[in-house]
Amino acid sequence: MAALRSPAFGCSDVELLLHRESGGSFNYLADQSQRPDGPVVDGLCVLGKFHKRRTGGSIGALIDEFVRDRMLMEVATDHPRMREQWRRYRFMVEQAWQFSAVAGNSLRAFVDWIEEQVSGRAQITESPVPETDEDAVRVMTVHSAKGLEFPVVVLTGINSRRDFRRDIMYFDRDRARVGVGFTAGKG
Repeated sequence: MAALRSPAFGCSDVELLLHRESGGSFNYLADQSQRPDGPVVDGLCVLGKFHKRRTGGSIGALIDEFVRDRMLMEVATDHPRMREQWRRYRFMVEQAWQFSAVAGNSLRAFVDWIEEQVSGRAQITESPVPETDEDAVRVMTVHSAKGLEFPVVVLTGINSRRDFRRDIMYFDRDRARVGVGFTAGKG
């Protein structure tokens, strides 16, 4: 039911209730041909189709096709943080492709791995990069920035001791500006 309520299928609670009250089940492996068409039955059919295809090829290809088939990128245009949703979908597809290359093509193993990521027992070291046309400051390690080009780069802490002085950055909320102060260090 969570999948059916997700943006991938968009079934409302009312539609789910009506489906159940009319004798419908939520078993996507059951034959849905005798059920009247509707968003719940359509969603169950799609889930069944992808379930059958889960062992036929790459998990990366399967996840990528699911995102495209369900038009998740297009659906995200209605989200208040559209670009963030796009990054998340692209990141998930990229992770699925990488998982396929390293760990094989078991959907169960991929889902288990994703659950580990969510539970916090494991960390993904790279985070999705903002859109290139998005007006944002990116704080990155040299490792994660490797191979990327930026019009302005500020390197900090090179050959210096840790100094926890205050007031090296200031925020002017009235004019929506951030300032960075540079001072000569001691010896």
